[in-house]
Amino acid sequence: MSVSVADPGKPLDIGKVLTDGLGVLAHNFGPFFLLALLLQGIPSALIAYGQLLGRASGAFGVFVALGGLASLVTVPMMQAALFTGSMNDLEGRPVSMTDCLAAGRQHWLRLLGLDILMGLAIGVGMLLLVVPGVLLALRWAVASPLLVLEGRGIQEAMGRSAKLTEQRRWSIFLLGLILVGAVIVLQIALSIIGIPFGFLGGRSAFSTVVAPLVNVCTSVVAYPVGTALFRQLRGDKEGGDPRVLGEVFA
Repeated sequence: MSVSVADPGKPLDIGKVLTDGLGVLAHNFGPFFLLALLLQGIPSALIAYGQLLGRASGAFGVFVALGGLASLVTVPMMQAALFTGSMNDLEGRPVSMTDCLAAGRQHWLRLLGLDILMGLAIGVGMLLLVVPGVLLALRWAVASPLLVLEGRGIQEAMGRSAKLTEQRRWSIFLLGLILVGAVIVLQIALSIIGIPFGFLGGRSAFSTVVAPLVNVCTSVVAYPVGTALFRQLRGDKEGGDPRVLGEVFA
């Protein structure tokens, strides 16, 4: 496998990021969808079902609490699993569910800490006229794959992400808009399908299915694309020597 030459001034190739990420998804749709369905879809469904029951029901708090607590473990596991599987595919290595789940078990706690820290900072930034929150989100756009794929600590991953995303943040913002637009189209399509089921009339059994399904579909697209973004940023900045990741996965 050849080693690409670093070019820090090279513009981000959004088309290649999307092509690489969606290519990974096409190769691994079944296992990735199953991982997301089990690790994110089920907790999301528990929360949605509790909300469907309403606060007047004694079971409301039980289902919401179960789903919320489970997601604190399972969602970071899913993130690490999808990052690992996606990078294996991009680097020409076999994608193993065993390896993906092992990465999930290894990294979920640090990923949870990173998600909480970034979420709090970005949330505060959003309260300050939105723009600071968006800038922080762009600055840390690849912190999560860095933590998993390079074995970085939380602060180290955030600092390294800031360096890798320098001079590329407007392009990353455009990439994010494309992904958000795709999610909105998916939600609209499901809403149209759900009209006969009373979806637009408030909470319904159909809406209980829609929210987890949108979350699952978003994840199986976003994390492979995020991995492809990290790989391109690293390659443009540092040359993308595949031996670097070979050491991580050894």
